[in-house]
Amino acid sequence: MTFLATKILKRDRWAPMRRCFTATLRGVWMAIALCGLLTHQRLTAQTTQTNITVANVTPSEFTLIWKAPAGSLPDVRVFADEAGTQSLSGQVGVEPFPLHTGYPGATNAFERRASKSFLRSKTTGHGLQSARVRGCAPGTTYYFQVVSSSPAGTNVNPRTAPLPSVTTALRNSFVADSVQVLMEVQGLDVAGRIVTLSHSNTLSSIAAVVGDGAGTNEVWFNLSELMSLDGGNNFTPSGSLRLVAQVLGSGPDGGRVLPVTVDFAGAFSVARSVQALVSTELVALTLGQTVLQAGQTSSVPVSMDSSVPLGALDFTFQIPPGHLSNLVLEAVAPEVDPAKLTLQALANGRWLATILPRSGQSLLAAAELARLRFSAIRGVPSAFVPLGIESAHAKKSDATVANVALFRPGRVVVVVEEPLLEALPGTSDSRSVVLYGKPWFAYGIDSSPTIKGPWTTVLKVALTNLSRTLSLPRGPEAQLFYRAFEANTSPSELQIARRTSNQVDLLVFGITGTNYSVQAAGNISAPMQWHDILSFKLTNSFRSIGGISTTNRETYFRIQAP
Repeated sequence: MTFLATKILKRDRWAPMRRCFTATLRGVWMAIALCGLLTHQRLTAQTTQTNITVANVTPSEFTLIWKAPAGSLPDVRVFADEAGTQSLSGQVGVEPFPLHTGYPGATNAFERRASKSFLRSKTTGHGLQSARVRGCAPGTTYYFQVVSSSPAGTNVNPRTAPLPSVTTALRNSFVADSVQVLMEVQGLDVAGRIVTLSHSNTLSSIAAVVGDGAGTNEVWFNLSELMSLDGGNNFTPSGSLRLVAQVLGSGPDGGRVLPVTVDFAGAFSVARSVQALVSTELVALTLGQTVLQAGQTSSVPVSMDSSVPLGALDFTFQIPPGHLSNLVLEAVAPEVDPAKLTLQALANGRWLATILPRSGQSLLAAAELARLRFSAIRGVPSAFVPLGIESAHAKKSDATVANVALFRPGRVVVVVEEPLLEALPGTSDSRSVVLYGKPWFAYGIDSSPTIKGPWTTVLKVALTNLSRTLSLPRGPEAQLFYRAFEANTSPSELQIARRTSNQVDLLVFGITGTNYSVQAAGNISAPMQWHDILSFKLTNSFRSIGGISTTNRETYFRIQAP
């Protein structure tokens, strides 16, 4: 989820005749400083190649942004001709991942270098590359190829002529109404993302990196760097202006496009306040999780969290074949129309679900809309069955498209005969797993330092439900493998756990249908005197006996079969 927010901009490079105001926005709040002096660019020509964006053009430099695999290193080859035969290597400089200052709170050179290194690693992690070409001549056309290098190889774009070009500005011009914008970009992972800001009457966008010269979730722009559409002057609008901010990069936060409204006075003024509204639209779709046994029927919730009322929602999901059958979509929320609820089987285990509201109503925010019901097939191996969402689309009540920024897949754990074991994240001092199996069966947990063994049994477990979370003993090994198996309960076994100072709980493992007696003794010195405290017949492979009183200083227990 990504949206923009605002605070008062403290940065001010042009102290004379400045005016500052705060724009309060819904979903976006920005701090804007208007100053009386600015210089910058004249863009006379620009070519944007597919997957390449030209931004931040000045008389002496320009920036290129493109997509590439995470971890790649960027470079730019610059030429004086469209055919790419006259290289300008050595005449212009190329700066990969250009930044201004990094984190503004850095107090020394080392911290500044570290913050820049962090931002650059985050940028490439988002699947983005950027490079600044410096040392250019004003009003000159430059042709280029972008290069992405990684251990997998080197990619050059475009590989052949004609090459794309950009023409630098002729000169900087005076801008009376200089506006600076500080935007807060909120999302799951936004540091290092590149954000562009543009307008339909400008030749190019301006671009900045989240966290560069601002907080780790902030990005700073100077709107005076925009050039007018005819390329003859800096962009000098008046009145209310609607700009477009786009968050670049892969992942759920990438590709978000948001309108940003700013009022321009066109002349100097003092202490003028401006208020604007910018609504952000976000839809998050979630499929739930469940555990069921072969032959049983269960369901998972289909939930939505939306910042706007919706008129339609559909999504495509995939279920690996062989474990679930009889899929049905059932309405839960009262605004969902059951007659319009559809679930269509596609090819290769894919399904298309469509959810529509009742006439005159909308799908509301933060609601469980429906449940996906199914049955677990018998006679197959136990398995973790993912419910993977491939795509999702939503429309608002006015039939315009809403942004589905996030979707979380679901999962079904199907228990047949074999147990399943799932590791849980934890601290270095603890190791936890979830054991899935048949209720009222006994299971063992083995461990080994290697996947090939040798294996050692570390725990025997009595399972009363379909699952149980277990804390496992930690050894000196840095890495351990675990496996679960249905335990053999013959010969019988007795486990003891102290409840209080004079009470214990007993757990008896044995053969189903066999009679057993639990016996106790005050000591094990000859002659031993055992006496029965409980006799029973096992209806399962184990039985739990709680609250056995122990009044002696020492008490010994044993399990006896007739």
